[in-house]
Amino acid sequence: LQEAAAADVEIKMYREPPEGKYEVVLPIGLPDEGLVPWVDHFLEEHPEFVELSDRKIVDWAVRSGLVKTSPNYWKNSSERPDVTFGISVLDELGVRKVLGVLAALIPRNYVVLEVKSNCIKTEREEILSRFPAAQYRRVAHVAIGAPPSGWVQKLHDEMLQEKQQKLTAEWKLKQTMKPQGDE
Repeated sequence: LQEAAAADVEIKMYREPPEGKYEVVLPIGLPDEGLVPWVDHFLEEHPEFVELSDRKIVDWAVRSGLVKTSPNYWKNSSERPDVTFGISVLDELGVRKVLGVLAALIPRNYVVLEVKSNCIKTEREEILSRFPAAQYRRVAHVAIGAPPSGWVQKLHDEMLQEKQQKLTAEWKLKQTMKPQGDE
């Protein structure tokens, strides 16, 4: 890593937690009901946490220079994106299993975004079994119901900003396509 370009790496310093235990957080919520934005908000407030999820695997691959082919929109969701790189190990998410094993061996604070698995007791227990209670404080955060008003306002502001950017881009495109009159 010493010879890697600064733009190619992200260096994070991890300190042992003051209580002596790291945390593994399993967010529990309903599909497409705001759990992904909740995780994004959680990670903004807690940058010491590392997300383990399919969407993070896709993000890592894209940031590493891999190009996604067109996703199958019937299979694609914010919680479980359709993985379509044309590389079977990635597309079949074999990487997820490897990361699951490695994560438990590399002590960090983790948030595990597995919407379905976090809701099912046996699957949740299987995930937590990888993180020994002696080393990890295991937390399930239930994100169901009305969110705090400040969080709702933040999401509305983000949606408004996205909409404005889209409208601005469309307007600029229309301006470039207008026939130029003789001046």
